[in-house]
Amino acid sequence: MEAVLQSADALDADSRTSIGKALDLLRAFGDDAHDGLGVSELARRAQLSKSTAHRILGSMESGGAIARVGKLYRRGALFTQMQASPRRMQHDWIRELLTPHIAELYASTGFTTHLAVLDGSDVVYLNKLQDTRSSRSPVRIGGRAPAYSTAVGKAMLAFNAPALRRLQDVEFVKWTPATVSNQRELSQELSRIRLDGHAIDRGETVSTIRCVAAPVPGLDGKAVAAISLSWDAGVAGTENLAQSVHKAARAASRALTVAHLDQMQLRKAAATATR
Repeated sequence: MEAVLQSADALDADSRTSIGKALDLLRAFGDDAHDGLGVSELARRAQLSKSTAHRILGSMESGGAIARVGKLYRRGALFTQMQASPRRMQHDWIRELLTPHIAELYASTGFTTHLAVLDGSDVVYLNKLQDTRSSRSPVRIGGRAPAYSTAVGKAMLAFNAPALRRLQDVEFVKWTPATVSNQRELSQELSRIRLDGHAIDRGETVSTIRCVAAPVPGLDGKAVAAISLSWDAGVAGTENLAQSVHKAARAASRALTVAHLDQMQLRKAAATATR
């Protein structure tokens, strides 16, 4: 009876597809993915014959999914390459944390809202809620734009000196007649923003679109992100939008600060536990 069951088990194992067998081999590493395992142990854990395991491991090795060091196999560089970069993970974290605040801003104003961060001399838009009554904004989630020609970019540059220094060698492109065209104009604009606490885009990227943005400072006071509202030029009832953006940015900053403090406490607790 035991022999019959073993034969059935073998038949079931043989019925797996090549992809299924490869996935079982990857799962077989368990906590030993870094140290590595021999083919015999991997075959045993994956319930494969040694020859089958050796053949599949060889195929995965050629594709970078498996690395071989002597007689041991480890998970390969492909898994590292597939992992999100620290910057991408940070952007995802900011998006998840602050999106509720742009959603609330959109609900209270009805205008298109954006959430953006700085990346070098550009801004990257992490999220957008579109007002369908307005002209379609050229901004797309994940898209980039020069920081000097956008309200979100200028709002962050005014309150992030290290980021501003990275713009020293940037070539200014005049997207519209209203776009700032040199460092002197940008410096004057940023001085006004520091006084007002918010930035205005007067058709500097698209001549028919207006925008107001406020920075979202982190624990050190530097702008980590920015929140904005945009609308078509000539639309009435936009006088108090700056106040609405300020309110949303302050709430977002509080959420960011709390989250940062929570992270610091967790890291401190983890460090204490390992001593």
